[in-house]
Amino acid sequence: MSYYNTTNEKQPELCLAWKHNDSVDDDIKKIFTNNPNGLTAYEVYEKVRSIGYNHKESSVRRSCTDLFNGGYLILTDDKRLSSSGRPNKVYRKK
Repeated sequence: MSYYNTTNEKQPELCLAWKHNDSVDDDIKKIFTNNPNGLTAYEVYEKVRSIGYNHKESSVRRSCTDLFNGGYLILTDDKRLSSSGRPNKVYRKK
């Protein structure tokens, strides 16, 4: 249940936001299970879109960070260039 309630939402909207984020997290976990060599957050976003999910890039990045903080993912020392040419660290399933 990793929803940062910065807009002070109340029920039932808050419960819907929790469920949505749990769904995003589950989708991201599946992607990492199928990619044992790891991915950057942007590569995860690209995979999410290619599969047909409609998750926002910010939601994918939030999920990667929360899964890392929760111990599901590790952050490697590897870096890959994003489409903008900037280096991104690679996450991998623990």
